[in-house]
Amino acid sequence: MSELSQSMSKKERLLFIDKASGIAIILVVYGHIFFPETIATNWFIHSHKFIYKFHMPLFMCLSGYLVFMSTSRKTINTQSEYLDFQKKKLYKFVPVYLIASAGAIILDALYKHQPAAEISRSIFNSVFNPVHSSAVFVWYIYVLIGFYLVTPFLIKLKGHILYLLLLFGFLLTNLSFSQLFCADLFGKYFFFFLGGGLIYFNKERFLSFIQRHGISITILTVAMMVLDNLIGLIIPYQLISIGAILSVLYISNLEWPTSLSKIFVALGIGSFAIYILNGPVLDFFYLIYKSILKKPIDGVFVFLSLIIALVLSILIRYIFNKIVPPKVYSL
Repeated sequence: MSELSQSMSKKERLLFIDKASGIAIILVVYGHIFFPETIATNWFIHSHKFIYKFHMPLFMCLSGYLVFMSTSRKTINTQSEYLDFQKKKLYKFVPVYLIASAGAIILDALYKHQPAAEISRSIFNSVFNPVHSSAVFVWYIYVLIGFYLVTPFLIKLKGHILYLLLLFGFLLTNLSFSQLFCADLFGKYFFFFLGGGLIYFNKERFLSFIQRHGISITILTVAMMVLDNLIGLIIPYQLISIGAILSVLYISNLEWPTSLSKIFVALGIGSFAIYILNGPVLDFFYLIYKSILKKPIDGVFVFLSLIIALVLSILIRYIFNKIVPPKVYSL
């Protein structure tokens, strides 16, 4: 998401979105600390299942906000303008997608010693079904490219049609689709993505709404989460996700201590780079922690993994953007 916000001037930036993105990317990285030892730990797997009910809908909603913001500032009235816009986005996302996919496949071949048939299957899935590829996390880029393809058409629709599409998108969250070309994930997250776009279009009214009702929504959302986890009620993830999105946006819109705000804003601005880099950083740290340091994979490892993945990803992004000219590429 960072490349979207980088194109905005400081005056055009909304810090509450950056802070919310910072919260979202922390949850995403936590969800990626997925190793044999961690998934065998009850407290971790329970927390993992908990955040997976809402963290990607939150991330997709924020992506929708920023994609709509970025796209609406472009003039896209002709076929050539549309193609030029998409070429720029493909140049941004495809190289990262290919490098991440290739790196994960090479790691599987050299370190995990997967057979040739598995490697071939992973290469195939990288193109057609990334959820089952070696670099599972790249599905987000795959889906984001698809959303970019349709956003120029969405922003030209009238308000009432967009709300009808939002209702249609909500219906899609309950339907099953083929995993081919990530059709299932397009359907699952279109509602949240479009919701983020509508928040952007109505940001003043939305901010006024959450300022009035944010406390009540947050308390209700926390109560739902507690009931869902402790009592075992099967509350639909859509309801929890909507509550979590509104609650996080409310919290991020509050007045924060300056130092804390700067940290989360930095994480939000660098969220795209963190999303891409946290997987390799986590894998590398896991190998060092287990094989070289020979430390137990426990709660300390989970905490250190989260901090190191965030800090190193930001540092790598900073160094990369210092070395590589922005006209060539920027993370």
